[in-house]
Amino acid sequence: MNFKVIIVDCSGVTSEDEFWEAYVRDVNSPHPGFGRNFDAFADSLLGGPGAPVANEVRFVGTASLEALRQGRFLALLKDLAHDAPDTRITFE
Repeated sequence: MNFKVIIVDCSGVTSEDEFWEAYVRDVNSPHPGFGRNFDAFADSLLGGPGAPVANEVRFVGTASLEALRQGRFLALLKDLAHDAPDTRITFE
């Protein structure tokens, strides 16, 4: 089995819509119908639409996400990622 890492580049992201665009672009999931919100992200980590087909997903350039919802956006992403059963999720 090959170890696959997906890099989601968040550098320069200034809105939630831009974040979800980066996620969909970089994960390149074969599953259609990803909802581009926290519920959809949580579902994707359990294998639903938008699921990353990888052993690890690295969100890089996440300093730009600190401005979204006064830091709560990134905090919620981290909380949801913590519970991902099959994929290691990191934020750099």
